[in-house]
Amino acid sequence: MALLPERRGRMTVTQPINLIVGIVLAYLASYCDQAIDFVYGVPPLYGQVVCLAALFACAFADLAFGDGRSFVLTRWQARFIALLGVYAVWVAASFLYSSQSEITIERLVTLWKPVAFMVVCVPLFRRRGAAESLRFACLVTALLGSGLAIYDFFVPTFSTVPGRGAGFYLNPNDAGFMLVALAIVASSQSRVGRNCLLWAVVTPGVFATFSRGAWLMLIIGLSGQALLGHFGGGRGRFIFVGAIGVVLAFLSVLYATGGLYEFVATTSLASYLDPNTVVRLGAYGANLDDASALERQAALELGLQTFYSAPILGRGIGYTFEWDFRVSTHNAYAMFLAEMGLVGFGIYCALLAVALSAATGSGRLLVLLFAFASFFSHNMLDVPGIALVLVLAVTAPGEASRWQVAIGSRVAGRPANLRSWS
Repeated sequence: MALLPERRGRMTVTQPINLIVGIVLAYLASYCDQAIDFVYGVPPLYGQVVCLAALFACAFADLAFGDGRSFVLTRWQARFIALLGVYAVWVAASFLYSSQSEITIERLVTLWKPVAFMVVCVPLFRRRGAAESLRFACLVTALLGSGLAIYDFFVPTFSTVPGRGAGFYLNPNDAGFMLVALAIVASSQSRVGRNCLLWAVVTPGVFATFSRGAWLMLIIGLSGQALLGHFGGGRGRFIFVGAIGVVLAFLSVLYATGGLYEFVATTSLASYLDPNTVVRLGAYGANLDDASALERQAALELGLQTFYSAPILGRGIGYTFEWDFRVSTHNAYAMFLAEMGLVGFGIYCALLAVALSAATGSGRLLVLLFAFASFFSHNMLDVPGIALVLVLAVTAPGEASRWQVAIGSRVAGRPANLRSWS
């Protein structure tokens, strides 16, 4: 009797999860929710609630119908989630001794949202096959973000800072950080040619932000990727890092002497420059006494003075958004010290330390970039798109890959489907 032909298996409930998670990551990491609010006036909360509901539905489906392996966390991932819980509790406690105004209530919601996204994404980012979906989402988002930042510089549309490109990110500093972070995740050690092309597209986008902090992040990202062998292995990676150092030294000399501005002034780009971007090109030498730098310095000093007045607990969440100064601290560390005291500052540093311990390779580079960017922005745990960068680092192999290799080598050789961001 002839065997009956096998029927093609039906799609299971858990199969579309990686696709949905990748789409949500692209939506949040591209700041589409912020851009929709900017253009159409639809609050970002609406889109974020839909995304959060979709993620929790995916997590429930994976837990109920999947093998549940992604929910078996390593000890570092468990510590990370536990610290997020401690952070959420301390945010609530800080609200109790704040002014409890509408601004602080809004800040409470703003700070809690990323925590929910981070907690649910830890197991979802660990799913088998998720790494490929996440890498592709970051690749598309990085290319789109760079193109929009360049377009925004030449045709001011989205940026909240005149003369500087930002694209959907609205804030040039956030744009620079996200472009570099997304490019790091999208890079693969096995695809050197694609990595070079990706960074060749992302680099002009970062330059278009005219954010000095973002330029430094770009240098960190390129150097780290080179050392990891993403632009070629062997001794060539050290040559690449050395070349970056030579170019950086050359540009620093041009910046300090005003030569960089003089060169750009002779090109067609000069017509797109304004007083803000002219200063950032070193038109007046190495003096960092422009309006932006002075504002940052004043905000930082005020934040530290606030911390000195209440060093243990801080003055409560939202305080730096209500004080008699037009901006907040521009510095995540100073904001935590001012609003949540040494306790909140310690929790934030502990989150970074745990993430660094959990990650390897490009994951550690992401954490270092996140920690460095915290000196230039107070938005690091305010926006889901930025906060998820830490989750991408924590869900990189880290301790998990070493544990799986040890077990696999004893039982059945090399384990299948080991994931890596490197």
